[in-house]
Amino acid sequence: VYLVTSTLYITCMTFGPFVSVVGAPTSNENEEKIWTLPNKRVVLKPARDRIIFLFVVSSPVSMFLFAFLLWNLWLVLTAQTSVEVQINKIYKKEAAAQGLVFTNPYDLGYMENWYQAMGRVSAIWHVIPSRHMPPWPPYPT
Repeated sequence: VYLVTSTLYITCMTFGPFVSVVGAPTSNENEEKIWTLPNKRVVLKPARDRIIFLFVVSSPVSMFLFAFLLWNLWLVLTAQTSVEVQINKIYKKEAAAQGLVFTNPYDLGYMENWYQAMGRVSAIWHVIPSRHMPPWPPYPT
């Protein structure tokens, strides 16, 4: 959550400067070190390169981390690991071939799966780092 938030913040904060810096004409064609922005501000070329670098790097990283966060959230809500997802796909195909419906035996529903993994505490406690150990094993089923 922290990495996604920080990279999205950097991406959002560099989007405006990135748009205004890219394609800005130089003030002197022979001098490549000074760039004039549409709002008549002058930016040195090293600063321009840093703005472009920050946006180009933070954008795909934030998208990847956001997708990774969603994937892990889905795994928690469905009470699976990434290996179990692949195994359950095979079981679903086998069950469908026999005319049956496969259900994950560990799936207790979205909320119960969340409570099993994160505990029954306020939502704010899921964002704040903690050293508190969970009250299990054994895991409820």
